[in-house]
Amino acid sequence: MIAAALTGNIGSGKSTVVKILNENGIKTINSDEIAHSVLEMGKIKKKLKEVFGDILTEEGKVDRKKLGKIVFQNREKLNLLNSIVHPEVLKKIYEELNKLSKREKIVVVEIPLLFETGLDKFFKPIIFIYTPLKTQIERLEKRDKLPYEEILKRIKAQGKIEEKIKNSHYIIENNSTISELKRKVKEIIKEIERDSQRWESLSNWKELEKIL
Repeated sequence: MIAAALTGNIGSGKSTVVKILNENGIKTINSDEIAHSVLEMGKIKKKLKEVFGDILTEEGKVDRKKLGKIVFQNREKLNLLNSIVHPEVLKKIYEELNKLSKREKIVVVEIPLLFETGLDKFFKPIIFIYTPLKTQIERLEKRDKLPYEEILKRIKAQGKIEEKIKNSHYIIENNSTISELKRKVKEIIKEIERDSQRWESLSNWKELEKIL
């Protein structure tokens, strides 16, 4: 099985690309959704409260906006959050890949922090979605209703785009219409399928088990 990774900075259009992949019969795993479920695990919430203080809502759930404001202003705190949540997320991704490997030829794992967490070594090929900064900001203002300064902090926290592009195998420039984006995604699917033997030999997802 080919275990590909889909990544891109915040507001680049990853969710839209995932939807297009699904429409074209490609199974996907959303690491953000997994992370959200992990945040609600009892042992994780306890640890987060110990480390970051009062980050729970009145209902006892993790207030992701409050937590986001804390970690996106401080690289060390962001790394600390990842160290707490990351192992459980990785375990669930591996379990899902293991199940899907029995029936799927290609699975795409959406991992926003692919390079930051060092997971790029386990997934081939890597698909990177690039969106101009102006478009990123507009989307985040509309989608998350965040102030301009907060948006810039979050974008900056995700590192340099140039390095990520250099270390990716396919680049999708999401700067036009939905129909154009669909065309680009379909073309990449065809390219991955044409070169399937190469990617299957390079996909290293089973090695995840060794670090769990």
